[in-house]
Amino acid sequence: MRVGHRVYRKAFPANEAYELIMTYGDHDFKMRLVQLFATCVCPYPVDTLALLSTGEIGQVTANNRNLPFRPVVTMIESKEQVDLGKELSVVVKRALADDDAKAALIRYALSNKVLSA
Repeated sequence: MRVGHRVYRKAFPANEAYELIMTYGDHDFKMRLVQLFATCVCPYPVDTLALLSTGEIGQVTANNRNLPFRPVVTMIESKEQVDLGKELSVVVKRALADDDAKAALIRYALSNKVLSA
């Protein structure tokens, strides 16, 4: 099973790749190995910028060891810190690649008059 970018489809986001591996855990892999792998996964390292299901952008400030896909994030706009391990109504939609993150931060800065055009 491959989860990276291919000519016939785009790469899976980290959470979908994780779910695929967990789904095929007992079929294609030994479940104990899948469980061990899951403890090593850090899909959103500290300082990653992430697009959240609320449409906001947050910066990962800490990881929840037992919930790798539910980090602690600091909202860029409000500076509010949200633990996604406790705030179950919000999820990370995707990590922002460098170019996406830069563009999002510039849009934020321009819309909030932090930068002038």
